[in-house]
Amino acid sequence: MKKLLAIIVLSLLWSGNAFAEKITMNQLLEDKYTITKQELIKFEKDAFKIFTLRKGKNIMICAVHIEIYGIQSSSECMKP
Repeated sequence: MKKLLAIIVLSLLWSGNAFAEKITMNQLLEDKYTITKQELIKFEKDAFKIFTLRKGKNIMICAVHIEIYGIQSSSECMKP
């Protein structure tokens, strides 16, 4: 079930508008968003950490790709 969730979230992140402004998790945290939920989805050689951030009624979802050695290789945030 977690793999299905990861596939859905990642497909939504990657299929977003190419002209949209890239928002980082750090920018959201500086803008007073708070982390309300964290999920770790593991695969054989990498993992994804999915964060749900909230500020009032606004919700953002951030996915962080973590390689096998613990190195963050990419991250993206989107509004669901």
